[in-house]
Amino acid sequence: MCGHRTPIQLAVTLGGFVCLLGMTLSSHPAPDGIDGMVLDWIDHHRLAWVTSAMAALTIAFGPIWVTGWTALAAAVLFTVDRTVVRPATVVLGVALAGAGWEIAKVTVARPRPPAGQQLSAIETGLSYPSGHVTGTTALVMTLAVVVTAQVRAPWVRRVVIAVATAVATLSAITRLYLGMHWASDVVAGMALGVAVATLAPPVVKNSLRQLEPRLPAGLRNRVR
Repeated sequence: MCGHRTPIQLAVTLGGFVCLLGMTLSSHPAPDGIDGMVLDWIDHHRLAWVTSAMAALTIAFGPIWVTGWTALAAAVLFTVDRTVVRPATVVLGVALAGAGWEIAKVTVARPRPPAGQQLSAIETGLSYPSGHVTGTTALVMTLAVVVTAQVRAPWVRRVVIAVATAVATLSAITRLYLGMHWASDVVAGMALGVAVATLAPPVVKNSLRQLEPRLPAGLRNRVR
């Protein structure tokens, strides 16, 4: 997932991309180029049955459901591991994503696509980046990282990461198809989600390593 970069380097690179793109959009808020082209193309190629499916799917990728999926994943990981390492990593990844997208939204203050091009419920909140996409990407990518950390077979890691990427991409497609976001919003959301997914594991590992000596002996095996 990280190629030849360290997790920190990859997270900084992706975070920098999100910030730079956000600064550009903040200076030029009117959609043009690829953003306008993508939304116009989608607007002319919608089908009723696809719209129904996308409307249902996007709910599962929303912040409320992502919070629930995160809690469930953390509970399952703790039950299996009996340590807080992997559960804490997943929770931190999603929490960082939530903080990141809220800060970016307020900072960039980009309007949503026009209400006339939105389907399902009309959303009027700030647009950049997509919270649905950021949260979903952070959750599935962090899970992909933690569940394959000890897997030796490279093909298994590739398959798991491919599945996580497909889920994140599907969440982005639902937001684009329903007209809730511009293309650059979902691209930034995926980049931010991957950034926190790569950042969370080393942060949790280093934090728990520092915390371990201060814990009672009976609790130390819970942070290993």
